[in-house]
Amino acid sequence: MDKYKIVEELVKLANAELIKAEEAYNSTNMMATEGDMKQESKYDTRGIEAAYLAGAQKKRVEELKLDLRKLEDFLGFEFKKNDEVVLGSIVEVNMGKEVRRYFVAPAFGGIQLHIGNESVYVISLISPMGDAMLGLSEDEEFELDPTKKYIVNKIS
Repeated sequence: MDKYKIVEELVKLANAELIKAEEAYNSTNMMATEGDMKQESKYDTRGIEAAYLAGAQKKRVEELKLDLRKLEDFLGFEFKKNDEVVLGSIVEVNMGKEVRRYFVAPAFGGIQLHIGNESVYVISLISPMGDAMLGLSEDEEFELDPTKKYIVNKIS
């Protein structure tokens, strides 16, 4: 599976998410600052609530911009063959009844991508799975909870 295609797809998804988040922020911010939201009584909190929401949405926009920059920088990354799990690895994991493929990305984890007829789960280093696998070699075991053991089958 082509790592650059994975990163390109992540950049597209991050851009689309950023556009949606910016539209939501702009809409909420406009609503919070319009005259219609003026407090009509001491119990009327519409304007305050809209301002809080706009603040949270602005923070989400900034987080998405940072994630997008990380992914765009990753497009220029030179992927090398490693004997252990690192940022940029595609890791095949034996999960007992199934085998899954994970891509360790700098951002935008938590999604499944389908590229061609292959699929890969995107995880970040700060996810529980990414953190547990970091630095492992092929055939090494790890666990996310005491009842489940996983095995790193292959690293590419």
